[in-house]
Amino acid sequence: MSSVRETMVFYTVWLVLALGYVLNMTYNWFIPEVNWVFKPLPVVLLALWVWRKTPDDALQHKPWIILALLCSAVGDVMLLMEDRFLYGLLAFLLAHLFYLRIFAQASSMAHIRWLVVMVIICGLLLGGYLLLPSVTGQLQIAVVSYMSVIGLMAIFAVLCKRVHWVAIPGVLAFLFSDLLLGYHILVSPVAWGDQGIMGSYYAAQFLLAHSVVWYKEPLEDPFAVA
Repeated sequence: MSSVRETMVFYTVWLVLALGYVLNMTYNWFIPEVNWVFKPLPVVLLALWVWRKTPDDALQHKPWIILALLCSAVGDVMLLMEDRFLYGLLAFLLAHLFYLRIFAQASSMAHIRWLVVMVIICGLLLGGYLLLPSVTGQLQIAVVSYMSVIGLMAIFAVLCKRVHWVAIPGVLAFLFSDLLLGYHILVSPVAWGDQGIMGSYYAAQFLLAHSVVWYKEPLEDPFAVA
């Protein structure tokens, strides 16, 4: 199979699976047990794609992003189980730490990147304002720790020049998905919240995986102009 054909087949299959799961949340086509495989499958496929397609310029990131994706897949399954929210939170916390390992280098001081950082900080503050009054005890500590780690991951991803720029919309989508998930579960259910959470989550994982797959050593910072 040619490289172009392989790529088109993978993207088609991946999009069908991701959209299929999001639509299944609305129409309930399958018995619930199918979701244990159906939900994490797009993320596992992204891990396999990274393993096959990471370019030489980004080989140092390959094991870390695969670990991040696999931990995310474990978190997906944990969140399907009753009373396993904290375990799912821990799995995604590990995933964000692996992402942070990739992004915590080669920062760009471009003005536009710092504007995005300010958006992230404002989003985290808003999330804390909305979520923290609804949780107490260990759960509150877990939520604060998780928000701190994903915030650092998102900020370093925005500032990092050693990955493709699609990491920036990727971390913004992940931040949106996590804040919506927290509000939906911990504060008050949101209409179409499940679909919004998973749609933005799959988009985020796709973009973060391709921040490595699509990376080429840049001649200049595409965000150097404010």
